[in-house]
Amino acid sequence: TPTVVVEPVEPPELLAWFTSVREALGMEVVPLGPNAATRMLAALAENRVICLLADRDINGEGVEVEFFGETTTMPAGPAVLALRTGAPILPVAVYFEPGGMHRGVVEAPVPATREGRLREDVARVTTLRTRLEEGLVATVPGAVVSGAGSERAPGICHLRIPGVEGEALVVLLDQAGLAASAGASCSSGATEPSHVLLAMGCSRAEAASGLRLSLGVTTTDEDVDRALALVPAAVARLRD
Repeated sequence: TPTVVVEPVEPPELLAWFTSVREALGMEVVPLGPNAATRMLAALAENRVICLLADRDINGEGVEVEFFGETTTMPAGPAVLALRTGAPILPVAVYFEPGGMHRGVVEAPVPATREGRLREDVARVTTLRTRLEEGLVATVPGAVVSGAGSERAPGICHLRIPGVEGEALVVLLDQAGLAASAGASCSSGATEPSHVLLAMGCSRAEAASGLRLSLGVTTTDEDVDRALALVPAAVARLRD
């Protein structure tokens, strides 16, 4: 039984209806509030899946960072639970499909290992990701951060780079010793654009230009500096 954490919407009758619908689908619904953390820790102790909202900072208690000269908050909840319990963070998205169907996408786990105090680890990983994204947008012409301005997993940096095929960029970065990923490949070996980006409204060309870099608590400033040197150089090489 998955545990889902939801915003306690008003009026109470609406929350009650929302809860009953989700429970009928086999979910345990936990309204965000004073008891939410206790129930989430109990669910993790039973090795159950927890679904956390990751597209906005509902309670305004996220990690404060400077992003393109402005101060904002990035979500900390998933990182907090992972660092506290050792549970993996799996970035997940669910999309509506024609005919009333749904399609779920599950990405690789985000690295999360305790090194210092919990709050410090979460803040450091989020700040490193922000510096990486800001640096790449500043040095790679046309680069766009996917999901910028929304709450995202702290260890995922995803960009779209016009005029560059993501898979070709990943190959160059791999040769330089930098781990990265792009769109999925089908079983025949043919590269396909990211279906997640297509579902977000990107064109096939935009989706094929995606680049994803993952950060964790073992990531250092030197690692970010190295990525900021290698990615622009590889992009320039492909564009020449």
